[in-house]
Order: sequence, then structure tokens, then C-alpha cells
Amino acid sequence: MTGASRRLPVGMSADNVRGMLGQPTPVNRFAGAADAYGNHLSYPETWSYYLGSWSMYGLDDAFLYVHFDSGKRVTLVEITGG
Repeated sequence: MTGASRRLPVGMSADNVRGMLGQPTPVNRFAGAADAYGNHLSYPETWSYYLGSWSMYGLDDAFLYVHFDSGKRVTLVEITGG
């Protein structure tokens, strides 16, 4: 897989993201919310994909967050955690 084919470009539809990455865990459905770790979420919708944990105790979890605009198009993709 080339680098370009592994990216989720800005403007990609939610349906295409789901087809590429599978079923997400929705994080929020409204702007201004925070996730369970206190990370501020400023987009209308955010999907989460669990990437793993640094320790065997479930600490330092890492997630891929895909943020969408109100038209369900990718606005930002980031790796975050708590």
C-alpha cells in the first residue's frame, strides 16, 4: 500500500472512511464536547478507532480520531490518547 492510499484526505465522505477503516466508535455528535480523556472536540462529529495501549494496564491508550464537518466530510484526522 502506498503512502497516498493510506491517507484519509480532507473532504472524504464518512461512508468512504467506514469502507476503509470499518465500523467506528462515535465519540460525539455535537461541537464543543470532550472525550473521556478530556480532549476538546470542536467538530460536529468525531469517530474513534482504537490503536492500542502503551502498557498492559490500559494506560496511555492511543486512538485515531476522524473529525467530520456538518456535511459528514473529513475535516481533520489525528492520533490522540489519554
